[in-house]
Amino acid sequence: MVSLFNFYQLGNSFFQSNNFVDWTHSWMITVRVSDLAKLGEQLRKAGVKVSLDEQAQPKGRFARLDDQEGNPLELWEPKC
Repeated sequence: MVSLFNFYQLGNSFFQSNNFVDWTHSWMITVRVSDLAKLGEQLRKAGVKVSLDEQAQPKGRFARLDDQEGNPLELWEPKC
């Protein structure tokens, strides 16, 4: 597993175009996962609200959730 701490420019056109990310923060921790669908289902069963980006992006698939303090966490399954 690889974790990344990413800084983004507020209003980044990539995320703004698909309305996937709420830009109340200018940073996000990204965790690389091997099976996004399976992990998303496990998190939902545990009561965690997960937003799965239904449209695959050029670099893979993404999901978003917030920690208990409202800080963003991104899950990333790279394109094979």
